[in-house]
Amino acid sequence: MATGMTPFTSSVIHDEPLFPKCLGAEIKDLLHKLLEKDPEKRLGFIGNIRAHPVFNSINWEQLERQEVPPPLYPAELTLDKKYFKQPRMLMEEAGSDSSSKKSMELSYLNDSWKS
Repeated sequence: MATGMTPFTSSVIHDEPLFPKCLGAEIKDLLHKLLEKDPEKRLGFIGNIRAHPVFNSINWEQLERQEVPPPLYPAELTLDKKYFKQPRMLMEEAGSDSSSKKSMELSYLNDSWKS
């Protein structure tokens, strides 16, 4: 969450989260409380996430009123189409009947979609 990497080595269910040494004690405490396995002991179910010391500098009322400037601004907004993939559609092979439709990049085709 704080590093962009998973805190688990293999199993989220069985392993305890591991954090880099460079993370501060407060952020580690927050992450441990958010990743608590028992949902009834997890921060948010018990206690207020906003009250955690990591968030002490945040004025939640101003944030909700959108009076706080964003911490980062994009350098430039681009609508360059090379970053967008065109959706893939179901295609029929030439000379084939409708039962041999090929799906591209679809892992499941609901039978109700057939026409």
